[in-house]
Amino acid sequence: MALPTATHCSIRPDSLQAPNMHTGPLSSQSIVALAPAADADAWPHSDVSHCDILAMATVHALAQWSTAGPVVLWYHDTDRSLYAGDGDISRTVGRLDALYPVSFQLNADTALPLIIRQIKQALRTAQNNRHQQALAALFDQTTHWPCSASRGAVLLCIRDGPLEYSFGSSRAKATVHSLTETNRNEICALGPWAMIITLCRKNNTVDLELAHSPLLLTEASISNLVNVLRDSLEAMVQCYMDTATSPMHLWVPADFAQVELSLAEVDELD
Repeated sequence: MALPTATHCSIRPDSLQAPNMHTGPLSSQSIVALAPAADADAWPHSDVSHCDILAMATVHALAQWSTAGPVVLWYHDTDRSLYAGDGDISRTVGRLDALYPVSFQLNADTALPLIIRQIKQALRTAQNNRHQQALAALFDQTTHWPCSASRGAVLLCIRDGPLEYSFGSSRAKATVHSLTETNRNEICALGPWAMIITLCRKNNTVDLELAHSPLLLTEASISNLVNVLRDSLEAMVQCYMDTATSPMHLWVPADFAQVELSLAEVDELD
């Protein structure tokens, strides 16, 4: 799937609010996706699958409801990786000339059920992990969208053979397959309901892992993890459906005024 150029419109995050969820507007968080934009075909990952788009959309949703402040997605030209952090690019990447804006398209009507279905499938097929199975059971038993006042930190990773994307805090850019004890401690320190989501582009599957040790996990914390994810996804879709006739233009903090992410609706994701 190519990366089309979306028509921009001036809808700021602070003008959007998900009804019946959180009372405050989405003014404190911003997100931006970066990749070469001059020629979409030149981007090494221009064959974006719907799994990639869902992953980026999920990061966007979780970032908007994160308590950690602004989250910035960026593409590093040297190692061909997408990263996400708290906005201080210089601390991790250090080269603004290696960063480029990108536009991609998302279908609001199908994004939410696809994400939920992928996560539920992955949770159901998890082997020998009672916490993942407990999460799957909670997904099955919950028929409404619970409102959670507390929000957790999330590290989202995408793996595809030798190419590897890591989404998460700039303090914890490890992958699920190479987490050290230090990485885990950093992830856990981000919030009481820290979690890790991994998407595999080859077979469009999703793995969910809890960053805390099993001894720290309770039924209440598992329930909160589910609430965090569901709240975020519903908020994301509601925002897009509120702008059904035009794409949503997300603005970044003032010091990154030249970088932007535009989301436009399309008929299909893949």
